[in-house]
Amino acid sequence: MGIITIDDVVDSLEEEATEDIQKLADVSGGDEAALSAPKEVLAGLGTAFTLGTTLILLSLIWTSPQSRWVGFVAGLVMAINVFVAVTLGTILPMGLKRLKLDPALISGPLLTTLLDAVGFMIFLSLIWVSLNILHLQP
Repeated sequence: MGIITIDDVVDSLEEEATEDIQKLADVSGGDEAALSAPKEVLAGLGTAFTLGTTLILLSLIWTSPQSRWVGFVAGLVMAINVFVAVTLGTILPMGLKRLKLDPALISGPLLTTLLDAVGFMIFLSLIWVSLNILHLQP
């Protein structure tokens, strides 16, 4: 029939391990990844809403009435940033996989950098709007 060499066994084990890791990381592609993505985004919306609302409620309790708008802005920034994080964390690995790049090596640093920049810009933008357009007092 034939001889099974150690190379054949190693190749087979490597393929199975790679497939298992991709399934765990949900970067396998296909319909499963797409369905697991609209779910992660919905979970992200729920998390964003919960964290943002919690921060707003805590700021209403602990701040003076004149500066409660700062807590509202902080809660809004947190909600937006969490949603952006979930969205990028879902889309970025799939996009990197399609570009034939290793999502495990690239998406961590790239995602962190993008989230820091986006979160900071959202925060500054909302504070600027609050102070200059809405004319709220610090």
